[in-house]
Amino acid sequence: MATDAKLLNWPGDSQTMVVSGGGSSDENAVVTVKNSSPPGDIIRVSLARLERNTNKGIWEVVSVTANGISITSPQSRDILASPLNVMGTGNAFEGVIGTVDVLDHAYTPIGHAQVTGATGNGATSFSTKVSYTTTFKGGKQDGIVVLYAANNAGSTTGVAVMMKELLG
Repeated sequence: MATDAKLLNWPGDSQTMVVSGGGSSDENAVVTVKNSSPPGDIIRVSLARLERNTNKGIWEVVSVTANGISITSPQSRDILASPLNVMGTGNAFEGVIGTVDVLDHAYTPIGHAQVTGATGNGATSFSTKVSYTTTFKGGKQDGIVVLYAANNAGSTTGVAVMMKELLG
């Protein structure tokens, strides 16, 4: 889970716990990751075996979710084009929910936009456009759309939701 902690800019000692699955014959697993810094935000990482290979198959992250925020569009594994319209929900503070980043296959940010809510404070919906430039020039590439929300203490990323996508 160290890679997930780095994507979130969380401390390397963030706590992980297997919630379900993850055994040698399982196709799926759910793991929670808890930020060791206050206020101790939590994300849920869902994993699946690549090609459903339970014979020492590779685990692949298929989604990252958290309470209070979501990406409702695009859907996971959509084929995207720039500019991208990202819609979802989150908790706004003084109108700001957080940021949306588009990451390439190496987790390098290739697009970025601030996310503001439809209402000033509290639970709200959002819609924002994000332009990005792919790093792969020969066609489409794997990528991730991430919604980062600030934590209540304001010092690091609170929680995030991530969708695996195909970037064009």
